Amino acid sequence: QANRPLQVKTALGSDALLLAGLKGHEALSQPFELRVQMYAESGEIDANKVLRKPATITITSQDGTARYMNGLFREFVQGGFDENSRLYSYEGTLVPATWFLSLTWNCRIFQNKSVPDIVKQILGEHNVSDYKLSLTGTYEAREYCVQYRESDLNFISRLLEDEGIAYYFVHEDGKHTFTMTDQTSSAPECVTGKVPYSITSSDGITGESRVFRVNRSDRVFSPNLALTDYFFETPSVNLLSSTTTNNKTSGKEERFDYPGGYTKRADGDRYSKIRIEEQETFGRLLQGDSSCMRFTSGYKFDLSDHYRSEVNGSYLLTKVTHEASAPHYVAADGTPDYTYRNEFDAIPVKTPFRPSRITPKPRVKGSQTAIVVGKDGEEIYVDKYGRVKVQFYWDRLGKKDENSSCWIRVSQIWAGKNWGWMTIPRIGQEVVVDFLEGDPDRPLIVGRIYNAEQMPPYTLPDKSTQSGIKSRSSKGGGSDNFNEIRFEDKSDNEEIYIHAQKDMKTEVEHDDSQTVDNDRTIEVKGAHTETITKDTTITVKEGNHSLTLDQGNQATKISMGNQSTQVSLGSASHEAMQQIELKVGESSIVLTQEGITIKGLMISIEGTVQLEAKAVLTTVSADAMMTVKGGITMIN
Repeated sequence: QANRPLQVKTALGSDALLLAGLKGHEALSQPFELRVQMYAESGEIDANKVLRKPATITITSQDGTARYMNGLFREFVQGGFDENSRLYSYEGTLVPATWFLSLTWNCRIFQNKSVPDIVKQILGEHNVSDYKLSLTGTYEAREYCVQYRESDLNFISRLLEDEGIAYYFVHEDGKHTFTMTDQTSSAPECVTGKVPYSITSSDGITGESRVFRVNRSDRVFSPNLALTDYFFETPSVNLLSSTTTNNKTSGKEERFDYPGGYTKRADGDRYSKIRIEEQETFGRLLQGDSSCMRFTSGYKFDLSDHYRSEVNGSYLLTKVTHEASAPHYVAADGTPDYTYRNEFDAIPVKTPFRPSRITPKPRVKGSQTAIVVGKDGEEIYVDKYGRVKVQFYWDRLGKKDENSSCWIRVSQIWAGKNWGWMTIPRIGQEVVVDFLEGDPDRPLIVGRIYNAEQMPPYTLPDKSTQSGIKSRSSKGGGSDNFNEIRFEDKSDNEEIYIHAQKDMKTEVEHDDSQTVDNDRTIEVKGAHTETITKDTTITVKEGNHSLTLDQGNQATKISMGNQSTQVSLGSASHEAMQQIELKVGESSIVLTQEGITIKGLMISIEGTVQLEAKAVLTTVSADAMMTVKGGITMIN
């Protein structure tokens, strides 16, 4: 290959494969692909010694200017035997090192990392060290960013597109560098000096760099753009952000989108600016043919000598399709037969290039289940919003701890301003997770389900008529430590059961009415205290009312008011083992087993018809005067 304009150097050595031609394309924010046609003296080349190995293509013009294209073989094709050259033919496809990221698919979570940091981590995992970050913007860490059922290349591509970061490749002899940029206006020049426009084409090998076909297209797009979003921590904040293009051909249309993918207004302004610049990128497009072998996507050049002066100027190459050939190792007349040309797309350098968001973001098709996780030693791990963390079953890297996911909101039956329903999923429980608009970055817990390790509280199907709520004491609670409200719906055995593990408090701010159609039993194993501010009425319509005090005293105290007992029909009986005493002031009646003692300053006994006092021994005495008086007084 010495002194040939087209050369290829592979891992097999400089002349093991001879370059006959190439076709390929490169574009901003896309992996390049070069299809090469090669010859070899050997028909026994082992593909394993070529695949995944680097190769450098050199295109040299007559003035000695060289252009390098470096890549790795992703495909190697054994061809046939060429009778003209007496060589064996091969084909291969060269791609950048980042193309191999498309072979690795994953599901994983990144937390509190910026897009550049995520890209650097993934490149490091693939041992891609030849990369460069040429960024001027500030990129905040994303609290939660999920790679879901997609390749590493798809993942980093869509993240870069979302942030408006473009990438291109810098080719050198022996390597290529993956270069990321957010300021394409400062792109490097691919050609020193101006590239003239010419009606006459050339083969590109002569060293003459010319553009010989130019089409300039101007396109309309929505001149106004608006984004909005919602953030639950600032629910009343209006996150609407809008911007307008400076394009002179703009109309009145508006492109509105939701969700914008941000939580702060400042971020919304930044994203809306990126989105409008994305539309402006191809508002004016220059397409043409060229013999300039140094044309490379991501680089800029100066066009001159166009018959329409306003077409001349500085352009950024966004896409270049190359075609070069050396169809015969030696032409029939003995002179080399080499050609090179390309087709290109370019935009004015003053127009910021923002990659189109063409890489699809995976969507979660339906709900998923996950396990609630948290800090070691905790049973409940929750923040002030009632959010919990989970471990998804597809997450191979999570440690089932507080770092397995972001805080995830939990749907409740009712949610008001300091009122509503609250049940917090606990560590180890399985929950149902939905995703807003199918976005894996926006999980929401919408339900909880049982599994073989987290069984229902009631034995099924034996107790299928039972339903209710049964909790578990925390921390350290076991099967005997719970609060419960249970409903039994079995016919003729219907029941509502309430169990409080410790205390039960009921507060009624107005009336409390209970109706029991049959019996009622209350058992208090400790003390029973009732405080009633107003009246108490107990009415027993039929049957008995009994109070049994097995041990202790009974006391009734009326601080102010009267007490009365009325037995309308029947009798009243008061019985005591030791003593019954009725006392008012200094007057009293005391009943004991020995007798009855009546004391008082004045004692009056009156029988309307007859008064009889009778005993074996009777003593009537007075210290001062005694009067015995009657219509007829009889003394035995």
